[in-house]
Amino acid sequence: MFSNILDKMFKKSNTSTDSQRLILEVLLDKQLVGTLTAEDGYFIFTYNSDFIFKIKGIDEKEVKTKHLLPFFSTRIPSKSRPEVAEMLDDHPLRILGSVGRKSATSPYIFKLQEIA
Repeated sequence: MFSNILDKMFKKSNTSTDSQRLILEVLLDKQLVGTLTAEDGYFIFTYNSDFIFKIKGIDEKEVKTKHLLPFFSTRIPSKSRPEVAEMLDDHPLRILGSVGRKSATSPYIFKLQEIA
């Protein structure tokens, strides 16, 4: 059910990009926790092998899903916010890399890399 809501939030539910590869780094105290990428219609989160702790709800070393994991989707603001509505046309990783970068309730920081 929650994943259907997310699909409707994004006018472009496509998880691939034309010519750029997007990598969302998840950082904790400037240490790389893991990365989130989007490939072939899937979101793939992979832990950094040097990081010893786990994010709540993400237990495997690599998770491949059709929809964003709740850890990420909760950082996407509501479509009802006028300053955000246009951004929701963009790729979910770009949204997370800009408006979802920091959270008052989470110590994790998101940093987006775009590789040509």
